[in-house]
Amino acid sequence: MPANFDLLATEVAELTTVADSAVAFIDGADERLAAAIAADNLSDDSNVAKFAADFRAQKTKLADAIARNTVAANEPPAEG
Repeated sequence: MPANFDLLATEVAELTTVADSAVAFIDGADERLAAAIAADNLSDDSNVAKFAADFRAQKTKLADAIARNTVAANEPPAEG
């Protein structure tokens, strides 16, 4: 095993925690945003609507990047 494998394993574990936190935030943020808009009756406010649309666009962009860079379970990893 390479000498720096322990460091790599630690970095992957840390990244996993960060990624899990990001997923939890992203999954719930859209619902919290919709609830906040409804609670404050701001559905007609163009700034809030723009913010919501921008948030959803960025969420999609992030999800697409993750999907592009995730190896499916039945695919061998690309050689580089």
